[in-house]
Formats: sequence, C-alpha cells, structure tokens
Amino acid sequence: MGDPGGSGQSSRVSYDGIHVRDGLVVDTVVVTCLPIPRQVLVHAVLQIQVAGLWVRQGRDRLLDQVDTPLAAIDLNAPCRAGTWRTWVRVAGVNPDGTGFEFTTTSPPVPLASCG
Repeated sequence: MGDPGGSGQSSRVSYDGIHVRDGLVVDTVVVTCLPIPRQVLVHAVLQIQVAGLWVRQGRDRLLDQVDTPLAAIDLNAPCRAGTWRTWVRVAGVNPDGTGFEFTTTSPPVPLASCG
C-alpha cells in the first residue's frame, strides 16, 4: 500500500492472518516503510462485527519506532464466535520531514467457534 500524498513514502501492511490459539483470537501486523522514516507510529487493534458495527476487542497496541523500516505488533483478544478483522493506523515522518498517515483493515474473517 502506498502513502497517499506523493511524499515518496511507500508503506505496506501485512497480516499473519486472524486465527484462534489457546482460546484467543490472534493476529500479527507487520508494517514496512521505505525509505526508512525518521519515525513511525503504528496503532493496531482486533475488532469483531456486532450488529453491523466494528467493536474493538482486546487491548489497543501502540508501537513508536525511530529510524527503522519495519514494525511488528502481536494482537490477541478473548475468542468469541463472529466476524473479525484487524484495524491498523500508521503515521510517521519521512526522511525529508514530511508526514504520512493512513488507516487500513485486514479482510474480515468469520470464526464459527473458538475450539
């Protein structure tokens, strides 16, 4: 995924894939930014769909890194049957001092059981 705004920043978000492990819904988010930003802040959380709305589950995770092209965050929440996704917001400062910011989500994943 490229950064909107034409700053030359190319950022990509990848997901390990939502799955159930030990009674928890888990996912790992990896953000790659090139060129290496001066700073990048990644905010990520798991969400479940309830009555057509996406509701945060588990703890929001924040990662603030300086001078690195890679950021990884592990997420987990108590398992409930339903449709899940991972929400991610990335913001940072490019080497030239310009800012970048975007929000993205993983594809929804239906979980029928927590077993």
